[in-house]
Amino acid sequence: KDAGKNYNAIMKTIEDSLKTCAFEIQNKKISLEINFESELIKTQNVIGYLPGSDPVLKNECVVIGAHFDHVGIGKYGTMDTKYRGQIHNGADDNASGTVGVIELAEAFSKNPPKRSLLFIGFTAEDVGIFGSRYYAYLQPVIPLEKTIAMLNLDMISRNSTEYVYIGGAFYSTDLMKMVERANKLVGFELLYNIGLLNKASDQAPFLRKEIPAAFFFAGDHEDYHTPNDDVNKINPDKLEKTTKLAYLSGWVVANENTKPTFNELSIEQRAVIVKESSERSKKFKN
Repeated sequence: KDAGKNYNAIMKTIEDSLKTCAFEIQNKKISLEINFESELIKTQNVIGYLPGSDPVLKNECVVIGAHFDHVGIGKYGTMDTKYRGQIHNGADDNASGTVGVIELAEAFSKNPPKRSLLFIGFTAEDVGIFGSRYYAYLQPVIPLEKTIAMLNLDMISRNSTEYVYIGGAFYSTDLMKMVERANKLVGFELLYNIGLLNKASDQAPFLRKEIPAAFFFAGDHEDYHTPNDDVNKINPDKLEKTTKLAYLSGWVVANENTKPTFNELSIEQRAVIVKESSERSKKFKN
């Protein structure tokens, strides 16, 4: 308040721009003391490559990814300190997305599309999106200028089979149209009102590099980052249906002669999408 700023306005600016929103606070002194423990941990992304079938288009690729980490025994990342020390299996977050990527790799290997596919299991998403940031910012195995799109599967196995959330609509109209075309064979209600989640998973580093990305997300639930996110809560039909949509979307993107463009929508355009999607989402109950 002393800086004349509004928290919600700041968060909206960050969400809309995918950039930090730092500012100076004049004539204020702030002191704080922080105690923390640091530990250097080595980890890795897991990558599989499927060459494309077209002699020219195979030089371009589509990344299909999911993070395979979770929060372990809840020392960091649990939603409630009472769960610390308990095993957090992360069945939905994100064993579901990891299984989806493995299934997609098997399915595509039987009939490769024109463009090459890069299947990535990202590490360290739940502690800061480090795996996908490392890939996109420091060590892409295929040059980013040859990467035409990214599909991210994160938490795809809960809630009603009637709908699925799609992130990335604010950044590529072309890619969203491709997902919508694919969905004609699946029959989901596609919802786009996911707010800050547009940048809260492994698609975010690709969007920051201006690569069109689609985020497949089944929706929130009360078991998020608790020991209760376990296999008995999985909706296998939702998992299967979302994976099918990801497969068909990947097929369309990887075979189109024209690649999707990155076009960042204005705040006004985003507001229209969010309002329309929010209205449609009211009819669904998990």
